Amino acid sequence: MTDTRRQLSEFKPIADQFNFIVKVAADIEKLSAPLHSALTTPQEVGYTPLF
Repeated sequence: MTDTRRQLSEFKPIADQFNFIVKVAADIEKLSAPLHSALTTPQEVGYTPLF
């Protein structure tokens, strides 16, 4: 393994963590709109629960 290849391979765990963060952020983005709608829509009891 060349020195350059070895040095770059040391960054793989960091890149993997950033990829994981991007995936989690995308999941949060997908869930936030429906969750916001569910929490701000008046319920059967006639009031808006959190907002």
